[in-house]
Amino acid sequence: MLRSAVVIFLLGILFLHDMKVFGQSKDSTEARRWYVPGFVPVQYAGNIGFISTGVGYASRLRNYELALMYGYAPKSMAGAVIQTLTAKNTFPIIRYPLKNNEVLIPYLGLGVSFEIGGNAFFRMPSHFPESYYDYPKNLRFLAYGGAKVQHLFDDDFYGLRGVELFAEAGTIDLYIWYKVMSHEIRTNDIFSVAIGANFLLAE
Repeated sequence: MLRSAVVIFLLGILFLHDMKVFGQSKDSTEARRWYVPGFVPVQYAGNIGFISTGVGYASRLRNYELALMYGYAPKSMAGAVIQTLTAKNTFPIIRYPLKNNEVLIPYLGLGVSFEIGGNAFFRMPSHFPESYYDYPKNLRFLAYGGAKVQHLFDDDFYGLRGVELFAEAGTIDLYIWYKVMSHEIRTNDIFSVAIGANFLLAE
């Protein structure tokens, strides 16, 4: 399964690179078109799937990023096949220049995730008691924070201009609700850790 995910990811990069080239005008000084992604995120864990990937966009001022991601968790890990669509809104705090074209970037973020695999619901089924769930089960709000190290290549490498490696800790609204309602739940129990990479597409 991991091999299939890697193959799909690599094919996605090739497709996005071709789309980027097709979307550019003949004038190389023209800014990237709005619909052309700036990076391809790949994430392991983090409440949005065992493995997640998609497309990402960054503002011109580099103070905001939006990642639209598809997440997948196999039945062997989650008890059922889980599929999610997630929008991550990330806000870089500051940029610390390091050596060798590297930059350390701490960040905070908010997001929303929607389970699309049919294992959860948005509107309460009629056979459930009233207030059985306090939140729609397949809609989750995310809060996270972490840091990434950005490395830019000296020359474009197979359509990539660099890569960002990141690690972050996050939680979801339901876990926060559980913590508020039960003092037996420890604060670190509601957080999970995610690692991943953003593959920066050449302009």
